[in-house]
Amino acid sequence: EHNIARTTPSVYADTLAQLLPYFRSATVLDLPGSTDLRMEEGKSAFEEAIDFLREQRPLAPLTTLSRGLTQAAKDHVADSGTGLVSHTGTDGSSPFDRMSRYGTWTGTAGENLMFGGARFDFITPARSVMLSLIVDDGVADRGHRVAIYNPRFRVVGIASGAHSEY
Repeated sequence: EHNIARTTPSVYADTLAQLLPYFRSATVLDLPGSTDLRMEEGKSAFEEAIDFLREQRPLAPLTTLSRGLTQAAKDHVADSGTGLVSHTGTDGSSPFDRMSRYGTWTGTAGENLMFGGARFDFITPARSVMLSLIVDDGVADRGHRVAIYNPRFRVVGIASGAHSEY
């Protein structure tokens, strides 16, 4: 799903555009059969994301699922599952510290986290996660979106798990 977002951003623009009519107010998305989703920015963040995606040139796919990055992500999922909502681990580790435990990296690296977030009943869970990260509601610098569309990224690690609050 991550590679679909990178290689065909128009797919995500079209999906977000299909959701716009369901905004009951500027910050409440009211999808049939779903609980209302209250957002910080709401519709304006969706519209901004659509504009971004319509202008975004397709990028090369992420070509490698890294065992080391995946293990670093799994470690943070396990640590975060107790209630932590942060890029910093309970041991004070940064994403780069965790990545370095399982290998070496050069150039640039990043970490995208999502706790809870939007779940759209008629969209797959993986696409819902990507939509939430691309819209990046309430994140001023749109850092998750920036990471997804970083043309220098080629390798990925992925993990998910339970969280005590979400």
